[in-house]
Parts: sequence; structure tokens; C-alpha cells
Amino acid sequence: DEAFITRDMLLVLCLGLICNLASSTKVTQVWVADQAASRNWTGVLGGGVLYGMDLMESSAESSVDQGWIFAQDVATDAARHGTPFGPDTPDQECHVGSTFKPHMIQPVENEEGITTHVLISTDRGLAIYTSPGRKLVACVVCENTDTGRSFSIAVTHGAFTSADHKYIFLNLITAVGSESGAVCKVEADWETNTFTQVAFLDAHTLIDRVGSATARPFWTAWHKGYLFISMVAGGNLVLDPDTLNVEHVYSVTEVSGFGMGSASLESGVFVTGGFTAPESDNIMNFIPSPASTCCEEDYDASQPVEQIMYEGEYSSCIDLHSLTQCHTDEGKTLLWTFCRLSGDLVIVDPETRTIVKSQRFGSDEGGQPNEPAVVSADVLSDFIGDITYAALRGPQPWSAVIDYPDPRRVSGVGMIKKSSDCLNATWVGILPTTNGTTVQSSDVHSVGLIVVEDLSKQPASDNFVANILVGGVGGALIAAVVVGVACHFKHGSKDEGERLLQGAEVSNFASEP
Repeated sequence: DEAFITRDMLLVLCLGLICNLASSTKVTQVWVADQAASRNWTGVLGGGVLYGMDLMESSAESSVDQGWIFAQDVATDAARHGTPFGPDTPDQECHVGSTFKPHMIQPVENEEGITTHVLISTDRGLAIYTSPGRKLVACVVCENTDTGRSFSIAVTHGAFTSADHKYIFLNLITAVGSESGAVCKVEADWETNTFTQVAFLDAHTLIDRVGSATARPFWTAWHKGYLFISMVAGGNLVLDPDTLNVEHVYSVTEVSGFGMGSASLESGVFVTGGFTAPESDNIMNFIPSPASTCCEEDYDASQPVEQIMYEGEYSSCIDLHSLTQCHTDEGKTLLWTFCRLSGDLVIVDPETRTIVKSQRFGSDEGGQPNEPAVVSADVLSDFIGDITYAALRGPQPWSAVIDYPDPRRVSGVGMIKKSSDCLNATWVGILPTTNGTTVQSSDVHSVGLIVVEDLSKQPASDNFVANILVGGVGGALIAAVVVGVACHFKHGSKDEGERLLQGAEVSNFASEP
């Protein structure tokens, strides 16, 4: 009998340990792209740094207290990629020059929702990292198969994948010797990490239709099968993603402003307005949804674009940037966007197409005492629970707002908490990126949410047998003792105890979804 108790205890303990190792939960990391002046492989100021933090289950404040879990120089990664490290043997694929700065972050997830790769847009093309591991496996620089203009070191502002992740679409904001950019389509093989250009659109061919001296693709929204691509100085392209054929062009008089952010809702596509300076009246453009999906028939542009104006009590927005969706507890969606230079969070109701709230951040600007003196948010992430993570620009910006330095800024990631109705925002905290040994002038431009597996965190369950099978060592040991002792003393036989344990496993797991 004593041997029976010991064997059952060990048996169930082993089951718990095996399942504990085999199962995992998803843990979200926040990555930020810092356009910092790090010392890259050439020994000169340039480069840029990726930072990462784990989101702690307890609270956002705990995540801040934990600090950064890594800081990684992307220029060094690029110089080492595929070649021996050294200034005489830079990898030409990555086009490492005096700079290699990360700009935007876009995760690529598998069917289980785990991030397998991360797309990092840089001023020297697209860098593709694996997750986990953060290994640079490829750099993508598109060739102009359209008009021959050189794009060898084109600034890639953003990269977005198709819904099935088979293709990557790159927004090249500018090219060598020209202000106009391009859109490039790349076929992706994530298993072998090979990437092949399959289509190209030189946006400079569209300047007459856009109505400006340049055409610089900026941000992408997927809507009804179309690619809606906003432009730096206004205008919007509507493309067939299969061929990159231009289905329609909205001119700068129809879609005005600095189209940094866009959101696709059932009613249509919302594109940010605003300019770097001065104050702007147009906060957002609304492009009504076309009648049909791409590309069954000609694109329907019969409904006029609406402009949501920033006026009256809301009249101080400078440099509108970013766009994220906030969902209330009642299921309503509001749009949050940020004025990068004036520190205003602007909240728009997409149903009425009106501004419903504006809130100033920065303790020197009328915000709360726990906020930094000045808050200059560039990108707002999707919400994780009640928190959105904001990329905070540094005191000496490296792009866009170079002419607007402010020594009061603190670069890093800020955490902002929404109210249940999405009409109020509370500053939670900031994790700065400034590092005196690696980064001389930190300037975070974007933030990305990266989902990884963590074997140390297990799902909670009120199912007794499930806790035995997926619980930790302690839970398995306690359960083993309870089951073994109960079976021994109540039934007094080895066979009966084994039969009851097997019956419990079957009956409990038969009811699992």
C-alpha cells in the first residue's frame, strides 16, 4: 500500500511536469524603435537601437519598474549580417552607410497569434528580424522596375503584410535624387527567410493626379480588399494589391494634411490631417467605403471625402500624428490621435465624424503633475487591456520635427490608460530609453506589440484534473498527494485508485471546449 501511494504520487507529478513543459501562454512585449545616435560598425554616429520590455501581468507600473530587457543596435546587426564583422566588409544587401536607423515596427504573426518575424523600416530599406531571438535574417531594398529611378537607399517609412502574410508591401517615402517615393510588393517565404520583389509602382508618375510636386507614400490601410495609401503632403492612392494597379487617386484638395495614420472601419477609411507646423484646421479625412470590393468593378469614388475640422474650443493642435482605435465597455469605437508638437490627445467619434474630446498632456502645458514636462507622442499602439503605449520623441529629433527641438522632452515609451468610455486618458508612466553609454541622443519614433511564448506562465483553471495536468510543480505535487492518499484510504486497493483517476481524466476533459 505504501508503495502504491508513492508510485501514484510520482506518476501524477510526472504528468504535471511533462504538461507544464509542453504547454505555454502568450506574453506581449513592447518593442520601440529608437532613431538614436549610436556608434555603428563604422565608428561614427549613426545606427539606431531597438529596445524591448515585457508587459507584466500585475500592472503597467510593474513593467516600468522591470525596465528594458534588451537594447540592440540595428546598424551593428546589419553590418554583421551575412559577412564577417568589420568596417571593410559591410553587407551590401543591407546598404549600411553612415546611418541605419529604425523607423517603424510591424509584427508578423502565425495562425496561433505568435510573432514569428518583425519588420523594421529603416532609412536604408527594410530589415527583417526573427522572433524570438531578434536575429536579422534579411534586408529588402526594392529595385525600380517601373521608370528606372534609383531606390538603392530609399527610406522605407512603413511595411505591411497581406492578410495571409504571403506578401509585404513597402511604402518607400523617398528615393535617391528625388523627393517622390514608391510602393513595392515583395513575396515572402518565412520558412526560408527569402524575399522576392514581384511588383513596383513609381509614385512620381502620379504627381499630376495627386496634385503636388511630389508623391510620397506614407501609411497603409486595408479596406474591402483595396490598399489605401496615404501621402506625406496630402492625397491618397487606392491600389489593387495583386498588381499594384492604380484604381483611384484622391488629390491633395480632397484628402489634405500629413497622412501619418489611417484606420479602416466598416463605414470607410479615416486618414489623419494636420501638418508639422503651424496649427492645422483639418484634423482628419473620412473616405467613404466604396460600393464593391476590390476589384470586381471600377472603383466607386462618387461619395465625397469629408473633413473633420479642428476648431472652436479645439484649436491648438500642432503636428497631428498616429491613429488608434479605442473600444468602450459598451462596444462603441472611438478614434484616438495625437498632436505631436502641442501634446494634445484628440478623440473623434467615427459615427458622427466629430471631435468629442481633446486633452492636453505635459505637466508644463497644463497636464497632470506625474506627467513629463512635455509629451510628444509619435505613435500610439493598439490597446492592451486599458493601456496604449506611446512612442515618445526625444529632445533632439532625428526626423520630421528636426527643426523643433525641446530639451524638456524625455524619449521612451509612455503608458496611457483609457477610461471605460474612452473619453478620458490617464498618464500611467514612462520608461525612458536614454542610455549614456550607448545612446547619445535618444529619439523613439515607433512602438510595436510583439507576442511571444512564455513556458513559465501557465493558464489558471478551476478544473481539478486540469490543474494536475497543466499546473506547475507545486500544484502537481499537491494534487498527487491528495489523489494518492484519497485513493488509498477510501478504496484500499491499487486497481480501484487507478480506475478512479482514469475516470476523472476522461470525464473532465470530455467537457473541455
